[in-house]
Amino acid sequence: GRPRRTIVSDLVLSTFNLRNMQLAGLNRFPGAVPYDQTFYRRKVRWTGDLIRLVGPDVMGFEELWASNALLEALDHVNLDDDYRIVARPPDETGRQQNALIVHERHDVVSEEWITDLPDDLVLKKGDDDETSISVDTERFSRPVLKVVVDLEVGRTEKVGVTFLVAHLKSKRPMNLDRDTLDRPTFRSPDRTALGSALSTIKRTAEAAALRVLISRIQYPDPDNDDEGMPVVVMGDLNTSSNSTELDIITTQPQYRLEHGSGVGRSSKWGLYSVATLQHLRSLNDVYLTYLHRGFHDSLDHILGSQHFYDHSAARLWSFREASVFNDHLPFAHLGSDHEQHVADHGIVRAVFEHDPA
Repeated sequence: GRPRRTIVSDLVLSTFNLRNMQLAGLNRFPGAVPYDQTFYRRKVRWTGDLIRLVGPDVMGFEELWASNALLEALDHVNLDDDYRIVARPPDETGRQQNALIVHERHDVVSEEWITDLPDDLVLKKGDDDETSISVDTERFSRPVLKVVVDLEVGRTEKVGVTFLVAHLKSKRPMNLDRDTLDRPTFRSPDRTALGSALSTIKRTAEAAALRVLISRIQYPDPDNDDEGMPVVVMGDLNTSSNSTELDIITTQPQYRLEHGSGVGRSSKWGLYSVATLQHLRSLNDVYLTYLHRGFHDSLDHILGSQHFYDHSAARLWSFREASVFNDHLPFAHLGSDHEQHVADHGIVRAVFEHDPA
């Protein structure tokens, strides 16, 4: 029979919404109570313990205000020398940022925060009253972090992968302009409806912009028709697994469901969701990353190009398993600001095995 192949290297990927990781005493949002030292230390310890439990090679983060807080979390579990933090100091306005940690056995080649949507992203259609629509937005709600990493897959071999950490526009209704609110016909329930519509439009535009960025990374030369560059997208995309926004980002690649099928052998543009890969191996839905008003949802995702799909001829890593650390979610919204649990999203962990096709 076929000899059992020796595992060269596992690859553990993860994404973690930190829920406003800020230093004690410093401001976050207007009106938010700064963390006191007791709560901050609890948040640091809990975060560090989760990182150690996940054991990531590469881990993306959202809602990080202070990179020093993430460093303290790593120091708490004696991992500060094992990881490189890719993050930038808070700017003058003190905004959230996306960040990444990379295990020291891998090499960070480059890093970039992408603020503006691509110039040629034109969201406009039609010029008559029945079909015309135009969306004018220029920036991501939160800059997308792009990091190129040479992943170690053997003692002397490394493979370059581009990681994109994204945090798309939230589902929270946008605030409306005063001239809208002051209209005589305006009703109170309309505030939520219009605000939610604007948030959805903004998030969908960001999804389309992210897709354009992904395509350019996958095939920087439009005339190149080879297997493309490996890409991983991770983060809080604020949309569920079966949403239109995720369909835009992934281009909806087909998954092989039977042995004799040729589906999945090649997907030039597609991104494969670890949630779907895990569902195909599960008897029930275990991919829960968010709980709001009693409803379960999956907002946090890891998406990999065809290089991370088992049945692809371009496969470099095969999928082993995915899990979500989410036991804390039922308690995330209890109590006052200082009494809330330290995180309100599940932490996604996906394990791949280096297994070139």
